[in-house]
Amino acid sequence: MKDTPFSHMPRLQLCASFLPRGIRLCDVGTDHAYLPVALALQGAVVSALACDIREGPLRSAQAHIAAYAVADCVKTRLSDGLRAVDAEEVDAVVLAGMGGELIARIIGETAWLRDPQKFLVVQPMSKAPALRESLAQNGFALEREEAVFDAGRPYTVMAYRFAPDRALTDAAHIWFGLLQPCTPPARAYLQRVQRDLQRRIHGILCEHGDPSAFQALSDRLASALQTP
Repeated sequence: MKDTPFSHMPRLQLCASFLPRGIRLCDVGTDHAYLPVALALQGAVVSALACDIREGPLRSAQAHIAAYAVADCVKTRLSDGLRAVDAEEVDAVVLAGMGGELIARIIGETAWLRDPQKFLVVQPMSKAPALRESLAQNGFALEREEAVFDAGRPYTVMAYRFAPDRALTDAAHIWFGLLQPCTPPARAYLQRVQRDLQRRIHGILCEHGDPSAFQALSDRLASALQTP
């Protein structure tokens, strides 16, 4: 088997590890289709849609699909988010490598994702708290979360399912998710969250506001990070 850049992409590897086997996958913002191609080569998916909003990335995806001879399993589709995808085509959706607010918009506008049988894996490049808050408000429950280093930077990968009775909207859940500082990437990620909270507190103080809610979160996280 030829080497594939997927093996050098820890973020995508972690996303793949969250997915059940034998699914129909949709990879949104697929770019070169690294994730669906790798899963097809592993026999982990029944079928896969590699979607992107731009023709250029889809041409790259098509070339990659052809190079690895998985065109019988992986198809490309021009789509703004999931607008050109039907519920009956997929069991699981991956949205990786995008900003958290864009991921939230795509999920929020796709009514058929509000189905407990659909599985979501998201990997935001930014605005993770905003993404967690939006998904919780739309009834999605966070089932699993892990952090990973990629190019020396920590990122979080999260798995969601529609379950309004389990969707948590408290501040700690929004800011920390399910992460605990028990692995190096999780600790590094939470340290970055701590810095974000401190900047938020400083900004509120400069505006003569009350930062007590953010200070409580910051203190809670600082205590957790002191644990070896």
